[in-house]
Amino acid sequence: MLKRWQAVRFGGVLENGRTKPMILECLEIGDSIVIDPDAAKPPARREFVVKALGNPEVDQSYITKELLGNLLARRYGLNTPEPAIVVISDAFVRAVNPRLQGYGYQIRPGAAAGCEYFRGGFSFPPAEALLSEDELAQMAQLYGFDLAVQNPDRLPIRPNCALKGGRLIAFDFDSCFSFLYVIGAVGEAWEVSKHGIAPTHLCHRRLQAKKDVVTWQGNKVAVSALSNEVLGNLTSWIADKWSVNASTVCTHVAAIRDHVDAFEMELQGSVA
Repeated sequence: MLKRWQAVRFGGVLENGRTKPMILECLEIGDSIVIDPDAAKPPARREFVVKALGNPEVDQSYITKELLGNLLARRYGLNTPEPAIVVISDAFVRAVNPRLQGYGYQIRPGAAAGCEYFRGGFSFPPAEALLSEDELAQMAQLYGFDLAVQNPDRLPIRPNCALKGGRLIAFDFDSCFSFLYVIGAVGEAWEVSKHGIAPTHLCHRRLQAKKDVVTWQGNKVAVSALSNEVLGNLTSWIADKWSVNASTVCTHVAAIRDHVDAFEMELQGSVA
């Protein structure tokens, strides 16, 4: 499910993000390399946006949430940059850290969160008056996902998404699963009107303006497809020390799935 890649070349730092992610060229490693008995296939080489241990605010929990949020979003039907586990070696750290001093941080070896690096061709999501039918459906899907996983970090001032070739591409999933850190329950998992994320969400005003034509069927289909087996596969790579959180995430999503009609009503009511 998640491919593993080895960081081999430093390409720069994206300074606008609060975590200052790196652009790294990587070689595909592990089980994802296919060896032809007649001719060895060279490993694939790709560029990824990488958040490693030592990047500002990044710890192991951050990395896990970033990867799991991306995987779950893709299974939900969203367009996202392909996620990947990027291995940062001791040798790579020694070579790169002198260059990172000017950015105010130093990375450490270990597994990092990566996602496919896209170059150019992006535009911000259009105003509500300019939304096409397809763009409206994509926004409804993104809105439903973020409310379901309680991601408060997709805001008008920080959209964490953009249009590319007619597709709405979502990225930055490190703030997903905020329910893991809430003391005391804030309604049931499917009662997404109660956690306060809806009114500040990037898509809220656009969907509210189109409430008479927006449909939530895509969200219903997406949630209904998240069987216990699917959720188990999506979390199977997670380390034991985060397994309790992974179990809580699965229980949360399963509760929404088991009350999908109520979830649909909550989404509809949130833009009324």
